[in-house]
Amino acid sequence: MNELKIDELLNKYFEGETSLDEEKQLKEYFSQQDIPVEYEKYSGHFGILLAESKIETGKEFDVVFSNEIIKPKIYKHGFIYRIGYAITAVAAVAAILIMAYVQYSSLPNKNLRLDYLKYDTYKDPKLALDETKKTLLIVSVEINKGMEQLGKLSKFDKSINELEKISDFNKYQSKFFKGGKENEN
Repeated sequence: MNELKIDELLNKYFEGETSLDEEKQLKEYFSQQDIPVEYEKYSGHFGILLAESKIETGKEFDVVFSNEIIKPKIYKHGFIYRIGYAITAVAAVAAILIMAYVQYSSLPNKNLRLDYLKYDTYKDPKLALDETKKTLLIVSVEINKGMEQLGKLSKFDKSINELEKISDFNKYQSKFFKGGKENEN
């Protein structure tokens, strides 16, 4: 068999497009003693395939194998399995209840009522006003910090607008020079 035919068969083989006869030709070719150096790497693979294809199984193997496939699976659902499932379910419920109790008991305010909202927290109105002003001042400072960052963003936006003007200039300049070249021709 020539090397072109072997290359073609190997390509078809590794693409999965060979027929059984073509695979048999490859196995026979690679079972020879004098194989060219560039094909020696394939000889082990095809040697194993040839050896495996010569192994024959008896009829009893087919019968046993088909019986194992057809035989229905029997699952044991006896008393012990039911007890195991019940214990697992009880343990899961107990774990959930324990976690809920631990979470509830760790709350700082045990009464979860919202009655405290109807009472004033400050007895002195002047002190309440001072606390409100202090809180609003903190909020104002934080908002101003954010606005400073927006000022930087507006500078960036102005720069982008300048670049767009340069882009427009380049567009018109290219049209102008294109028109000049067309007039020269």
